[in-house]
Amino acid sequence: MSRLSRITKKRLGELLLEEGMIVQDELSKSLHIQEQNGGALGEIMVEKKFISEVDVARVIAKQFGLPFIDPNQYTIRDEVKKVFPEAALLKYRFVPLDVFGDLLLVVVGGILENEVVEELEELSNKKVHIMVGTISSIRSVQLEQFHSDEEELTGLGNFLLNNDDFGFNSNEEGA
Repeated sequence: MSRLSRITKKRLGELLLEEGMIVQDELSKSLHIQEQNGGALGEIMVEKKFISEVDVARVIAKQFGLPFIDPNQYTIRDEVKKVFPEAALLKYRFVPLDVFGDLLLVVVGGILENEVVEELEELSNKKVHIMVGTISSIRSVQLEQFHSDEEELTGLGNFLLNNDDFGFNSNEEGA
């Protein structure tokens, strides 16, 4: 089973400060918004235009010692597209990229909890290797390579796509 662990004990905000990507005032404002409304700190900072989505993804990748990639650079084979149901792709913000024997390469927008990785391994009967991409690149690949038309989504897929709780509301700017 895959176990994700941070290479550093530092939190995302601390790492972004250390890298000089944000200033303390931006972190404080973002943490306040997070405390009031919930949500992922990185997504809040991107929404407020304090930092780019790519920079957040790269720092998350560095924090967990994972590779950062752009899944838009790959054409995903049909057999790989059939590994997971569309609802799982939307809910957990990932796309399977390729399969090599018993190894499945997966690109996630953010990071997945260990329990989710274990669930994906059980569903695929493969060892999951995680790479990090941006949420918008994951969404783009989902729409371009996994769905030819949003109207073809199942009821659950449509619910997840249009539910703000999952960050994929197709009416959002940049989605």
